[in-house]
Amino acid sequence: MPRSTVSRVPADRRPRWGGIARILVPALVVGLFTMGGTAFYAVRSAQYPDPDATALPLDGLAVALLAVGPVALLFRHLNRVVALAVCAAAVVVYLGLGYPPIGPLGFAFAVALVSAVAAGRHHRALAVVAVAPAVLTGWLLVTGRPIPWPATAPVLAWLAALVAGGALWRVRRERTA
Repeated sequence: MPRSTVSRVPADRRPRWGGIARILVPALVVGLFTMGGTAFYAVRSAQYPDPDATALPLDGLAVALLAVGPVALLFRHLNRVVALAVCAAAVVVYLGLGYPPIGPLGFAFAVALVSAVAAGRHHRALAVVAVAPAVLTGWLLVTGRPIPWPATAPVLAWLAALVAGGALWRVRRERTA
């Protein structure tokens, strides 16, 4: 047996870097994309201000809410539906407080949704997807802010596409296994 394939460390004591990388890398990429994209868009919108904009400026709370989704992705291997619910709650609170719907703020939610559906938790994932917009709509109605109805159809189309993508991913995985 070649020396390069022999390890003196028992298999159960070897570090599982592949597992750690599979957890950390997606969350880091989503976090960088979310924060970077939102910061870029905030800078661009500051250069070209919209006189009709009524959204709050990005502050520490907005950044913390944007970071909640990628942090939840770190723990999605424990419970994918809880990670999805945390991501959805962060997006709902972010939008409910009046921060601007700019940048890829729902990217962590999208990753968590596809992950939950691909893991076979589609009923619970759909429940989270149904409850989150209802809570946001209720929040906007209670606070007296207008509901952006023109944005509803594209958001629902993206949600349907993400659920379908997760289901197709699961079917493909099952057929190749």
